Amino acid sequence: MKRRSINWDAISAIGTLISSAAVAMTLIYLTAQVRYAKIAASDANRLARSNGVVQFFLSAMHDPEFRRTSLQYGQGAAFIKEVSRRLEISEEEATQLNCSALYWFWLHWGQWSTTTQPRDLAELRGMVQRFYTQPHIRLIWEGQREGLEPRFTSWVDEGIAEADADPALRRGEADFPVLLERLDGLGIGVLSESRD
Repeated sequence: MKRRSINWDAISAIGTLISSAAVAMTLIYLTAQVRYAKIAASDANRLARSNGVVQFFLSAMHDPEFRRTSLQYGQGAAFIKEVSRRLEISEEEATQLNCSALYWFWLHWGQWSTTTQPRDLAELRGMVQRFYTQPHIRLIWEGQREGLEPRFTSWVDEGIAEADADPALRRGEADFPVLLERLDGLGIGVLSESRD
């Protein structure tokens, strides 16, 4: 019986090929991980900025003294006066409205800038079409949108334009008399007459 000789060079070449493929796959995997880590860090950074601004406006919305000392002076004062004049409300109320709207604008920007799912973007678009088309919110949006990312403002403006063209997109607005009748039927907010 003849012994076959082992071709060690061929085995070595196969081993080298397998190890090269493993190294290449590892590098591809690490590259993808670094890319996703950068995306996650960028999203976290945007959300942190959004949360900081949101907390500022949330504080301003609820603290009259904070609003008075922080927001009614400088460049914003003329805008607040104009909002007050157009809506026929006090400057204090105009400042609170401004803070409330800016709170939502920055919250929505934070959501928009980190959202990748189409259904989440569609939900946010629906909210924009209901909320931003209200006259008092539209007034604040038109005056304060420059502080936000241009791609976001364009996206919001497209949603507003769609709602302006088709008012049915402003879904979610309740027919007030029907709502009151339904609440009465459910006994919500109705004092019981059986109390003595």
